[in-house]
Amino acid sequence: MRTIALSILAVVMSFMVACDDHDVLPPYTPPPTVFNLSSISHVRDTILSKGDTLKFKVVGYVKDTVPKYSIAITLKAVDSVTNVQLSGNLMKTFKVKYDTVDFYKTNMIRFTNADTNAIYMTIPAIPAGTKIRSTATFAYGLNLSSQMGTTSLTVKNNGFTR
Repeated sequence: MRTIALSILAVVMSFMVACDDHDVLPPYTPPPTVFNLSSISHVRDTILSKGDTLKFKVVGYVKDTVPKYSIAITLKAVDSVTNVQLSGNLMKTFKVKYDTVDFYKTNMIRFTNADTNAIYMTIPAIPAGTKIRSTATFAYGLNLSSQMGTTSLTVKNNGFTR
């Protein structure tokens, strides 16, 4: 009886091993990027301590220039020492200017804000010498997270108030 049970178990186990097809998944290929930010900077280097308006220049890349896909932006400015938020702004759309600079590298169309007054954030009166860190987070009309490149940037050279 014991040999019959072991024989049946061996047959069942060999059948299970024979039916396992050991599929190997193909290597992962990331989806194509449809939106990517390249740089953001202040239009001016200094900020007035009595209150001022920060204006930004943005450079990024998109796959599709169809106007129905808007580019929205959320701006935030914090004191870089205390991390206290000083200001913020939300812009649903802003006008962009398209060109083909670096198209051969990125295979995407470059955009910049057409008007440097279009992306702005008002800063309240703050003490002179305060160092401000500005961050911009963008949303693109084709909001597929797997196809989004860099969507948030911080201004590299923090602004000083004078």
